[in-house]
Amino acid sequence: MLKALNVPPSITANFLKDVSEGYLPNPYHNSIHGADVANSVGYFLSNQEFGAHFSQLETSCLILAALVHDVGHPGFNNAFLIATKSTEALLYNDQSVLENLHTAYFFKILQKVFLKVFIKSNLIQSLHPISCRILMKRIINISENSL
Repeated sequence: MLKALNVPPSITANFLKDVSEGYLPNPYHNSIHGADVANSVGYFLSNQEFGAHFSQLETSCLILAALVHDVGHPGFNNAFLIATKSTEALLYNDQSVLENLHTAYFFKILQKVFLKVFIKSNLIQSLHPISCRILMKRIINISENSL
């Protein structure tokens, strides 16, 4: 999944563990749901007619976005969070509260992964700044347009 960014398998495994732990134990918006959506997106991308339209980096972005699309979900919808003046609603100014929350959680996890790559693996060149910037922009765009 992070192959387009040349991230080692051990770092990918830690990333997936962090994502799984980022999901709360909700009846629906939990880590199983995130994995299910990522698997479904992977299935569609494996279709030659569909998947051929995406670069390896774009494919990685789509699968990552699917995997984390509900990470940190508190189990309530935007309307409820806004109506109850939740911390999340205040933080995101009542604008796409859950979408902003999920994206922020993802980038927090991703930042941790990048730090591990830089510090522990000493693979500074493996995470080209342009690839990282494209990844971030694509994930934000996917998040804003909902998966």
